[in-house]
Amino acid sequence: MQRRIIPGLNAALGCVLLLSVAAVLPAASWNTQLVVPLAQALKNAPQKYTFVSIDPPGGYCTDVTGMTDLRLATVVYSHDAECQTTDTALWLGGQFYPLLNDPYPANPNVSLADINNWATVFGNYGDSNTQHAAELQVATGRLTTLPDITGMPYNWGQRISDTGIGVG
Repeated sequence: MQRRIIPGLNAALGCVLLLSVAAVLPAASWNTQLVVPLAQALKNAPQKYTFVSIDPPGGYCTDVTGMTDLRLATVVYSHDAECQTTDTALWLGGQFYPLLNDPYPANPNVSLADINNWATVFGNYGDSNTQHAAELQVATGRLTTLPDITGMPYNWGQRISDTGIGVG
């Protein structure tokens, strides 16, 4: 029987294994007993990559910032060649989709940059002087602004987990 190694699956299983075993192994030993052999196995796994160009029509300074397991991606890009403003779109299978309730153009810098597997997009919007953290439910278009931190003009949403926990 020939075994086939799927790099993405191995990485996911490795993370689950690491999280479940780390609690029972002493801190000094889990690195050498688990992480080093796992890293070596992944390093030796056959790799196949497909490079895809993701450029929104009329967009500049494109940055793919998040992707779900189903390959729905968030794309932050600019409408102007000087990249002074940013906006966010979704990309799936070569097609771009505007976000419902997109706070652009009223807010010239929209960076709803991360997406989880429940299609909750998380990031920030505003202008060059003030940014507000927010999440957007793709299915409903519901945009929720998080409370700003008092005295802090830049409130950035960075990442969101599948359970809805956001950090920024």
